[in-house]
Amino acid sequence: MKKKKNNAGTGIVAILLFFIVIGVISMIPSWIFVAAAVVGVGAIILKVLGSITEEANNKKASPSNPSPLSTVVNNDIRIMQDCVSILNTSENLKTVVQRYDDLIVVLGRLSEYENNPAISFPHELPSATLKRMESEKPQIMNRAIQRAYDGMLRKCAALKTEQGRKDRQLKFFDELSGFMPDFPEETQEFVIDFINQKINDPLTGLEGP
Repeated sequence: MKKKKNNAGTGIVAILLFFIVIGVISMIPSWIFVAAAVVGVGAIILKVLGSITEEANNKKASPSNPSPLSTVVNNDIRIMQDCVSILNTSENLKTVVQRYDDLIVVLGRLSEYENNPAISFPHELPSATLKRMESEKPQIMNRAIQRAYDGMLRKCAALKTEQGRKDRQLKFFDELSGFMPDFPEETQEFVIDFINQKINDPLTGLEGP
């Protein structure tokens, strides 16, 4: 019998608490519910923005977005390739001499990245290319001199008089001698022999009437 009274008393207390809670809720102003809703929505927005920011940061760190270091290295590689192309094709000796110096400088910079694990060189290492370019400088300059002379001959062919062609050739030899300090010893010897051999070359072209 005592147990039945206790169960009945517990039920009465629960009913009373339910009505008290309902009464308290009904007394709370509606603006409190609105404020709570705004706070909840704001928390959700902040969470979404945080996820978007994190995703953007991950994209920046991905391989599709190169790092500043790789950008610098790729630019130096482009400069190196341009210099090599000009050294093999240009008929302008001043340009060849300048680009050779630029090539040596850029290869020196690239050589400093060889031990960096973030940078890889799939072909020849810059230090090996640098060593090879330095050893091949005489041959590079000698070939450039021959190309420049051939280009001069083509320009001579457009001149009408023999004297005009001869003046153009002598001007070329004079300019060539001015580059002697920039040439290695082997090329300096090549220049001397080259001028001696070519000075009496027949310069054909368009003769005047």
